[in-house]
Amino acid sequence: MSELPPTAPRLTIHKPKPSRQKTTDRGYGHHWQQVRKVKLQQSPLCEMKLAGCTGWATQVHHKSGDTSDNAAHNLCSTCQPCHNQWHNSQKQKAT
Repeated sequence: MSELPPTAPRLTIHKPKPSRQKTTDRGYGHHWQQVRKVKLQQSPLCEMKLAGCTGWATQVHHKSGDTSDNAAHNLCSTCQPCHNQWHNSQKQKAT
């Protein structure tokens, strides 16, 4: 078998990303979908309003981090950039 010249492109092997748990396994089942829908109807604008905010809420955040606590005081309508920014800041604080 002959060797490839050093300028030959190398093939890379792509490893599949580890799959995340399903939403139902993380506590976001049918009941959550109903709660989320109602919250977004009641508060269609982002309540976090962090840098990069798009204005329109597409996600609902659990303020306490407890996904089983769907009380109104624990929920916050948020746009995806604000939600991602909040979670990224929490990861940085943990390290």
